[in-house]
Amino acid sequence: MNQQQTPQPARLVDRRKSPRLPVRGRLLACLVETDLPLRIREIGFGGFATESVEPLPLSVLHHVQFTSQDDKSAVLRAQSLHSWPSCLSDGTPCFVTGFEFRPDEPTEAQQIVKMLIEKITAPGLYTE
Repeated sequence: MNQQQTPQPARLVDRRKSPRLPVRGRLLACLVETDLPLRIREIGFGGFATESVEPLPLSVLHHVQFTSQDDKSAVLRAQSLHSWPSCLSDGTPCFVTGFEFRPDEPTEAQQIVKMLIEKITAPGLYTE
């Protein structure tokens, strides 16, 4: 009998300091530097995960513009930490990238993250 255990991929191990909430299309984003559109999968006070058509460079501090369905937008800095290939629900290939909001961001940035989370969780603002 083989006693060797297969290590679990890092993306399946949840090491987050704060929980993330599913976005379900209520929030869009793009990388300011390249104007690359991103689909936000989930967001929390510590960071967020995106889907994109091309892989993103890791360990890079990005400026990400978030836009909610009511056209409110904000730019925040976040560092790309990890990425892996995936597929959208229709089978289209994509890349999932996990980002961390910078812990040294000013209070204003933390308030923006709070506002974004309120936008995706407020009942009655959006219809499914």
